[in-house]
Amino acid sequence: MRFEQYSAWKGHLNAAAQFEVVAGGNAAELLRKKFDRMVANSLAEFTLEPSSVRYDRFEQLGPAGAPLLVEFLRDCEDGKFRQQLGRGLQRIADETTLPYLKQLLKTDLEFDGDTLVGTLWEIYRRGDNQSLPVPETTALLIEAGQHRNVEVRRKAVTTLCHSVNDAVDQFMQRAAEDSDATVAQTAARYVAARQQLTLHLWLHGASRKMTPAGLVAARSIVHELEQSWQEEHGEIPDGTFAEATADPAKVAEYSATLRAWVSWCLVHQRSVETFFDKDREPDTFWQGVGINRYASGSDEPIVLKPRVTHVIQD
Repeated sequence: MRFEQYSAWKGHLNAAAQFEVVAGGNAAELLRKKFDRMVANSLAEFTLEPSSVRYDRFEQLGPAGAPLLVEFLRDCEDGKFRQQLGRGLQRIADETTLPYLKQLLKTDLEFDGDTLVGTLWEIYRRGDNQSLPVPETTALLIEAGQHRNVEVRRKAVTTLCHSVNDAVDQFMQRAAEDSDATVAQTAARYVAARQQLTLHLWLHGASRKMTPAGLVAARSIVHELEQSWQEEHGEIPDGTFAEATADPAKVAEYSATLRAWVSWCLVHQRSVETFFDKDREPDTFWQGVGINRYASGSDEPIVLKPRVTHVIQD
């Protein structure tokens, strides 16, 4: 059933609220009636208070209800209501929902950014838990990470921090040069943490060669150290990577600052060992096993090398 305008489906749903689902009968018809009742109840809640919609009710439908919800969302012109029901789609979507998500990527995503990114991640996560990853979800999340809507880029890059594979690594290297500082910093910290080094070794390596991701990560890391320890040991150059590398004085300043913090690290060993831990927490970042077990495309679990802790020698 398709709804061409708000007034049409609003009237239909008010009537649908009176349906009762009983045992027996045609399964598809019962599913439709149950779905219509859920949307009607959601609309009633939305009318009273937009944030009060109980989108978790759609979990009762399971994946079989996803096509019905997608059909409704395609025709719903109220962006804010569509946004609320999109959260319900995240709970029940599977790979059959991908064509709709691809269509969303071509829009401005003013109200549908959460639906797009959240649904893609849930499809990936559920598939991975069943040892049946959906590789296309990662590709679409990477595409979302390049969308013109900056909020969508932020959500996508943050979500991709849960994943581990070569495509994500390559994308994060590029995203570290994003015009939005939040996107760039999130991506750069991902790249830094993925190297599986302790802080002093990362600083040492970064001081020897400036890279786009390294420059952004260095700004973030040095700022965090300065705020935490109330110490300063030089400055990281402002501006873009091209601007910094074009000035030999800025390159020298960058290297000297990082080397100074390397010396600081040798005195504060405990902080050095734990600095990147928050970037690798299970709920916020990737791990070698678990939800990312098959992210590399292999049937074998990913095994990450232990962090290196030996003493630096030039």
